[in-house]
Amino acid sequence: MQIAEGRALGDQLTSLELGRADVVAVRPTDLRRLVQRGLRSVSSRALEAFALVFEPHRATPADLLVRRAVATSIDRVTLSTVLLQRQAEPAAALLPSWLSGYAPMFQSTPASASSRTAIAALPLDERRLTLRVEAADPVAQAIAERVAVDAREAGITIKVQAPVGLAPRPDVRLVRVAFDATTPDRVLAAIMAALGSRATALATTEPAPAIGAPLDTVYRVERALVERDIIVPIVHLPVLYGLGERVES
Repeated sequence: MQIAEGRALGDQLTSLELGRADVVAVRPTDLRRLVQRGLRSVSSRALEAFALVFEPHRATPADLLVRRAVATSIDRVTLSTVLLQRQAEPAAALLPSWLSGYAPMFQSTPASASSRTAIAALPLDERRLTLRVEAADPVAQAIAERVAVDAREAGITIKVQAPVGLAPRPDVRLVRVAFDATTPDRVLAAIMAALGSRATALATTEPAPAIGAPLDTVYRVERALVERDIIVPIVHLPVLYGLGERVES
């Protein structure tokens, strides 16, 4: 068995198509290309989460209306089925439903006509946001562009920023968090650690659940994390792999 590490995902897919690799990692946005070549794919359960995290100067009570407008404007279903080619799940919670069981209780309601009117009445500067994404993550960039399109319908202008060096301070970041398939208490604690103490402290005063904490405690902590839309879950993704012709199972 020969294992090659550190290769770009595009190079991995090319190697699979040329018969030089048997198992490779695949981006959701490349799945159609895989199918067109007659190759197979397999996936894990959802083990990654994408979420928006607002910066401190945009995490104040005065900006709640703007944050909520962004959170409710995102068409998570279309993003999951079209952009991510049915290889993602809409997310209103940080933990996927298969792990927590309570994720459907987090479904958000669409923005009302009165909230759209209130957004339109805000000064222009308050309705403009800069969204930072990792320059080396094309999936994140594609999601960010889709979020910007949806937010525009709600009256919010989002400029996507993918800097490779110094750049102006962003208002919100798109973060990608991977986690292990363990227990809800461990996964939520790991996600909070990945988001950083600054972001979680802005969102809630609740500490991360202790190892072995009951599910109702995990639910309470997660509800507190997302209820003010400082942290806005978007989608959950599985880990995808492409399989060559020689792989039977």
